[in-house]
Amino acid sequence: MFINNFFNFFFFNFLLFLGLFLILNGNIFISVLLLALIFVLISIFLIIIKFEFLGYIYLLLYVGALIVTFLFILMFLNLKIENYKQIFLNYIKLDFIFYIIFFFKLIFLLYNNLFFFYNY
Repeated sequence: MFINNFFNFFFFNFLLFLGLFLILNGNIFISVLLLALIFVLISIFLIIIKFEFLGYIYLLLYVGALIVTFLFILMFLNLKIENYKQIFLNYIKLDFIFYIIFFFKLIFLLYNNLFFFYNY
């Protein structure tokens, strides 16, 4: 139970971090690759929780078709990469606030689960 909650917490925080980096990233190619990584991780999680068919379909449709097609179209575009360093620095404070909230949430959940097991 403890390992399952611990794995889920860090897995979903990693997905949250990838999603925030996807939004705040200025390079569109890296954003598409991060989107593909997010789809792969969600598909792996669905396979782990015994939704194999949904996980494989998700992997096939989104990663296999949409992302590859999107990358193929992006190769023909001439896009300028702008500097988003200042925007990232503005949002980094907000990221730390969210991570502190999630950290205390994890501590609260772990404390309640351990306290619950000690009462038996």
